[in-house]
Amino acid sequence: MLRFSVVAASVTGSLLLTLAACGGGSDKPSEAAIQKQLSGILQKDGLTEEQSDCTTKIIIDEVGLTKLQGVDLTAPEPPPEIEKDLLAAAERAATECDLVPATTSTTN
Repeated sequence: MLRFSVVAASVTGSLLLTLAACGGGSDKPSEAAIQKQLSGILQKDGLTEEQSDCTTKIIIDEVGLTKLQGVDLTAPEPPPEIEKDLLAAAERAATECDLVPATTSTTN
């Protein structure tokens, strides 16, 4: 994984999380700031605005704002303490945010 990136790329709900560092010092970013930043990153990774906003809300719901504020989000891999929550977010986002590619059927 080169960066964190939330992408439900397959039915298995694989997940990578892309988050940039959210400020320094003791100031913790607000929920709105995390939503805006994460949604923008996900859009750059190819999600639509609707998909990225939906996915961002699920990540915050599953992981929790406090955990997201307290984690070093610049690390190359998801921190172990949030991996399970990120996988749960990926599974939800895959269906709730319409991230699973549509399948095509052929008839002969």
